[in-house]
Amino acid sequence: MKFKESVCTVNAKKLFYSERTAIRKHLRRNSSPIAASPGALKQPQDISLKRIYSLIILAGVVMQALIFYGYYNGERLNRMTSPLLAAVREVRLEAGAAQHEISDILHGRADIDNPNPWLYLDQAIWYLQNLVNTRQLDLIKWTLSDGQPDEPADPIMEIQKHLDALKNYFAQQAPPNSPQEIGELKYSYDLYFDAFLNNLNRIETGILQSIASERMHYHYTHIGLILFCLAMTLLVGFTVHRYERRRRQGYSALNEVNQRLQCSEEQFRGLFEKLQASYEFLQIANRHTDIHKMLGEFISAILSKTGFRSCAVRILDDTGYAAMQARGDMLNGACDLNRPLALASNRSICAQILRNQLQNELPATTTYGSFVIPTCGPEEFQSIPTCAEKGCFLREQRALGLIPIRIGDQILGLIQIADRKPGLLTRDMLEVIETAAMQIGTAVQRMRAEDALKTAYSELEKRVQERTLALSRINTDLQCEVEERRRAEERLRKSRNTLQTVIDGIQDALMLVDNDLHIRMLNRTAMEIFGVTAENAIGRNCRQVACANRIGACAACRVPESVAKGEVLTFERPFMKDGEGLEQVSIYPVSEKEQEAGGAIIRITDITEQKRLEQQLIRSEKMASLGILVSSIAHEINNPNSFVTFNIPILRDYLEELTRISDQYAEHQNDLELFHMTYPEFRKDVFKLVDNIEHGASRISNFVANLREFSQNNGERRKTWIDLASVVEKVLSICRSQIKKGVKSFTFDISEKIEAIYVDEYSLEQVLLNLIVNAVQAADKNDSYVKLSAAPGHSWKEHTIIRVADNGCGMDPKTMRRVFDPFFTTKSPSEGTGLGLYVCHNLIQTLGGRIEVESQPDVGSTFTIVLPDKDRRKQVRGQPHQTQ
Repeated sequence: MKFKESVCTVNAKKLFYSERTAIRKHLRRNSSPIAASPGALKQPQDISLKRIYSLIILAGVVMQALIFYGYYNGERLNRMTSPLLAAVREVRLEAGAAQHEISDILHGRADIDNPNPWLYLDQAIWYLQNLVNTRQLDLIKWTLSDGQPDEPADPIMEIQKHLDALKNYFAQQAPPNSPQEIGELKYSYDLYFDAFLNNLNRIETGILQSIASERMHYHYTHIGLILFCLAMTLLVGFTVHRYERRRRQGYSALNEVNQRLQCSEEQFRGLFEKLQASYEFLQIANRHTDIHKMLGEFISAILSKTGFRSCAVRILDDTGYAAMQARGDMLNGACDLNRPLALASNRSICAQILRNQLQNELPATTTYGSFVIPTCGPEEFQSIPTCAEKGCFLREQRALGLIPIRIGDQILGLIQIADRKPGLLTRDMLEVIETAAMQIGTAVQRMRAEDALKTAYSELEKRVQERTLALSRINTDLQCEVEERRRAEERLRKSRNTLQTVIDGIQDALMLVDNDLHIRMLNRTAMEIFGVTAENAIGRNCRQVACANRIGACAACRVPESVAKGEVLTFERPFMKDGEGLEQVSIYPVSEKEQEAGGAIIRITDITEQKRLEQQLIRSEKMASLGILVSSIAHEINNPNSFVTFNIPILRDYLEELTRISDQYAEHQNDLELFHMTYPEFRKDVFKLVDNIEHGASRISNFVANLREFSQNNGERRKTWIDLASVVEKVLSICRSQIKKGVKSFTFDISEKIEAIYVDEYSLEQVLLNLIVNAVQAADKNDSYVKLSAAPGHSWKEHTIIRVADNGCGMDPKTMRRVFDPFFTTKSPSEGTGLGLYVCHNLIQTLGGRIEVESQPDVGSTFTIVLPDKDRRKQVRGQPHQTQ
């Protein structure tokens, strides 16, 4: 266990360190050559007067040498600086001469053609620079730095820079042309020369100041050295005298230091003994687990360390009694192990200490709370008013100590020591006993904590055994209950699986809901329709599962009505999955007797195919009636159209004969006009009308043939290579007048990339005509338009794409779904029969293509025809294109 320092240990260290520091300071303050022992101190020796005289003569010689050295340095300084000052004055004279020469140049008084006012000035500066360099003078380098020797500047370079600037300025100026320009240039040159001369004056002034400063420096140095020599002479005599006196003082100080060292050694020996005792007490406290054995060894150690004859230890128990452990003839009679000390009154000091009620103001108390009387007599006890019982004094105890055993502010017991010899209890011995009291308190607290822990552990182990036994019984009962529940759940699971298998085999969607419309069961078909799983659907409201994507779909839910009436309800509604088909919903109420929560079974049947078959049957009956009607209509139309077709060639021959006569007449009448047209236009228009009549009769014949084929359900068409642009032109020639009346603008765009297509020309012409006429009839705006465009596709399935777009009234989704049904129309009976788009749809399907529609109400509609290249790839691959 880690060693714990006591109060004695700390005090011993403090005392030792303080004594060692004091001795070192004294030796440093009175340092002298001390021998190994006080008796070996050497006596001071006499110093000869001859040595003193020799030092004084040597000082005089040194002073004479210093005086001569100062005179020599002054003369040397004069010889070095005189040429330099002369060179500076010469530079000033040459600068003045250059300034006058420049003035002459400006006024045109120069003696030569190319004057050089700088020649002699450059030579003078060069000479000054050489003087400075050869003599290695740094006396004037600080003059241009404002007295800052930390940043020296070369003054010669500075005046050279001024001169270079003046030269550059002189070289850049043109000759003056007027007196005003001469005056301005002369003023500028004067400024440059003033700056140059100012700098030169600073150099001269700096040289003179440097000479004066250097001479003053030499004078001060000589005087200082002379005073230094005199001071050294006096210092030598004073040192000899002081050395002798300190030698004598050091001898007396050595004896004092030896005495203090002996005292410190005794104190350190006492502190070491305290430290050794504290360590022994710590070992005793950590060695034992039995409190009685530990107290017995503590008492033996205290008696051996202190030399007392009697020692006792009282330890308080939980009931407030102090059990005694004593040894010694003086305490064995008063302190019996089998007779605990009762704390019922405060008549004894022991009881006051154990109750922590001892007054600290008493003369015999310590800061630790101990009660100590080194010499115990009547006077001492009479000075303690609270001590009513003086049994200790009556038992001839002349040295008494009562030391509390503390842990913090809590008192656990008391150590009592006694002896017949007075004055035996010293301060060091009291510190040893107080250290033992602290170790006893720590050990007692540790043992009590260990005992409490053992008691708590045994109690806990007993409770754990009891709880374990109870839990084992509960676990056995739970296992039986769980096994029984598992069997019931297994039977229930099999039953539910069988029921789920049965309802999953039904093709219709089935859901079981309670009175709150929460789903309790549903089959596989319902999961597929609503897109959920059983885990996600069961327990949720049917509105969240069945109507998640249909806002307001369950607003008219009839399940509560069926449950309330107890009747089966059946109704039809749009298919809830995508809204495209129809479904039949049947609701079967479930009584609460059959099911605890009540509710209903919802059955959803898809009747889309059934309704489609019914519509197809009705359409077939209509088509049979339509076939009979079409056959009779075709016969009635074909007879009059045959007369027209037969007479058109005869009419053309008549017109050709008549045009010969009209041509001859028109040759003599150059300005002949018929029906507000010139004769050539009239002649061309007549034959164009005949051609249109012939084309219309042909279309009637083809229409009648198509009606016959339609009535006979013959899908074979005569396909040829055609030019799409020519087909569009024919269609426009038929309906141009209707387009002009119905819409404000009509545009068509046929891509040049479209090649000849292989289709039935009449079928495609009929489809385009119907789509354009329908687009014109749908126009309802002032800026109405119809656009026809054609472009090639990206694959053989979409070889040619034709679009007819308008900005008419448009259609809603319900109308778009029925727009290709026969006999369906939004027009009045006088405007349409409902067969136009139906016929277009059938003709495009016969050609192998498809027709699509996109429309929005009040925005417009776009019909798209997609024609493949299927027949071209199969039938006529490799044949040359023929355009009709």
